[in-house]
Amino acid sequence: MSSVAAGTARPIESAPATGAQAWTLLGCTLIAAFDGLDVLVMALAAPVLAEQWQLDARAIGLLLGTAPIGMAIGAATLAPLADRIGRKRLLLLACALAGVGTLASSVTGAFGPLALTRLVTGLGIGAALPTLTTLTSEVAPERWRNLYIGIVTNGYSIGTIGGAMMAGALIAAWGWQGLFWVGGIGPLLLIPLLWVTLPESTYFLATRRGTPAAVDAGASRSTLGEVLGGDLRRAGLCTWLAFFCSFFVVYFIFQWIPSIVRGAGFSLDAAFRASLIASVAGLLGPFALAGLSARVSLQRCIGWFFVAGAVSTALVGVAGQSLGLILTAVFLSSFFTLGAEMGLFMFASRLYPARVRAGGVGWALGVGRFGAIFGPIVGGVLIGMGWGIPRYFPLFGTVLLVAAAAVYMSQFRGDSFAD
Repeated sequence: MSSVAAGTARPIESAPATGAQAWTLLGCTLIAAFDGLDVLVMALAAPVLAEQWQLDARAIGLLLGTAPIGMAIGAATLAPLADRIGRKRLLLLACALAGVGTLASSVTGAFGPLALTRLVTGLGIGAALPTLTTLTSEVAPERWRNLYIGIVTNGYSIGTIGGAMMAGALIAAWGWQGLFWVGGIGPLLLIPLLWVTLPESTYFLATRRGTPAAVDAGASRSTLGEVLGGDLRRAGLCTWLAFFCSFFVVYFIFQWIPSIVRGAGFSLDAAFRASLIASVAGLLGPFALAGLSARVSLQRCIGWFFVAGAVSTALVGVAGQSLGLILTAVFLSSFFTLGAEMGLFMFASRLYPARVRAGGVGWALGVGRFGAIFGPIVGGVLIGMGWGIPRYFPLFGTVLLVAAAAVYMSQFRGDSFAD
């Protein structure tokens, strides 16, 4: 990090929380909440669309995987622009894409147009999530940094909880389109508020105040070669693998659990309840990991949570036809897996130096998003092939063991920033 940036960072790390930092926390949490809602609306609408449009499991799996395709592209190509145009401007662009895409989904009437609008939505969400983590980590006071990132990351779960709670009433009143109206209008209303209240990262501003040569050099470093250069290669690749595995399982569970419960013969309300339980668990798990990471190394915490998530996910497969046991196992799986995933956000933000942090986190999430793509699609293929719950849930649990191994092999403890 340049001397200018370093000189700016030290006061932030030692200073008490300010109004600008509080606005950053609130604004980023709201963005994350609507991102969570915009991802989940497709999963909540899927059981209804499957009946109304006569879609089979493979078609539903493709629809569920379309937004993650856009998220992968957005994280890898749009998020690194935050190192050039600033964190704030990138977040405003991301909100516009997510809002317009979700709102446009409500007026589609066929598989193709809906898939296209979901792709646009994914572009915005994919650009937003790594930038939220970057901006929060750079603005938060050092002693509150874990808490700030935990709150913002949990904004995603707050959005999914709200969506699951509203789904039954919205669908009853306005059909499946009502979910997309709420998910689309919300981010668009946030844009003027964020334009006025959201501060820019002092790290980014410090770089921009440097000499033109320094600015150009800082921007050019947010490339794949720099992100995986030197000592970053081993830890970076392991982090990519862990993100891939985590997203693979998380997006399968969150995108498919309403349809799985509905397909098992339970009511639509029970399907929404399953989604709500998974979302609540996803909200609590990250806080548990953040608290534990204050006493144990972040690397070890993430590994433990992934192992516990693997066991819990496999237990869904032996829950039988008991809705209570299924929901309990889903709660535990979401609790530990989402907790570990939040830890990976913290892990990645600390791995990379400030000059490439936005790009580094963006690349890690971009690769991880391919897991989000393949998780729902592979789930749809397996369900379409007639695989039952006892077969495919243990398979997804095994994927989480690979994530735990990747974190261990990274040889990065994650207890402090790279600079």
